[in-house]
Amino acid sequence: MSELYKRIDALCQKEGITITEMCRRAGVPRANLTELKMGRQRTLGMTALERISKYFKVSVGSLIHFEAEKAPVSEETWASNDDLKFALFGGGGEITDEMFEEVKAFAQWVKARNNGK
Repeated sequence: MSELYKRIDALCQKEGITITEMCRRAGVPRANLTELKMGRQRTLGMTALERISKYFKVSVGSLIHFEAEKAPVSEETWASNDDLKFALFGGGGEITDEMFEEVKAFAQWVKARNNGK
């Protein structure tokens, strides 16, 4: 079961509704969430993410990187490389390992620059 599915399920539980009901209200095919739950799909398309985030009144970014009650992020709960690639590149086109490493290097540079202030 994907982490994204778990996040959406947690939001549904908080609202006191089922995933099926949320899908109906948000206009997202239930099959998309079933594929996510069964692990046959790792993420959702932008249209589905936008509809779900709009339904819960959260940003797509917070939906993808939802942190329950600001719990510290551990290695086990951090997004997978595929989740990060989707978030950084919008899921479109072929993302090479080289492109991903370049983005990670840039992020490390920004962090180091800000730590010096």
